[in-house]
Amino acid sequence: MAAGAGYSGWRATPAMRAMAWCTWTTPIATATRAPLGSISAEVWSNCHRTWAAARGDIPGANPNASPDHPFYGREVVFTGALSSMTREMAWDRVADAGGRPAPGVTKHTNVLVIGYQDAQKLRPGEALSAKARKARDLRERGQEIELLPEVDFTQLLAL
Repeated sequence: MAAGAGYSGWRATPAMRAMAWCTWTTPIATATRAPLGSISAEVWSNCHRTWAAARGDIPGANPNASPDHPFYGREVVFTGALSSMTREMAWDRVADAGGRPAPGVTKHTNVLVIGYQDAQKLRPGEALSAKARKARDLRERGQEIELLPEVDFTQLLAL
């Protein structure tokens, strides 16, 4: 579609080029599965990765949780790899405690749990993940965001 668009006197829009790219590359990526991991209909929707399908559904806060729990009513975000549990398990534990797990740092974030930071996955020249940098910037502007190492997070879950 997009390849022949220039010959007919009209120009392909970026959306048309993206759709053509997806049409040509998705079957190849699905067949090889090598660089992109496991791809299925649930992960790819209109040739873009959807958040919920790719990362799992983020659970809502437990309305019956104890208001005395340290995570109750707080928005909790994770960065880095957790060694004690999967990200989905951590989201479930926060939600069970009455907290609100979130995928990224925003002005609503109260807690950033910091797992193992693989230096190869960081932007070149950076010592912090994008989430940690954003939390640092928000803290510098006066927002209260608690930074928790994973070990402290697991101890607080036990309360």
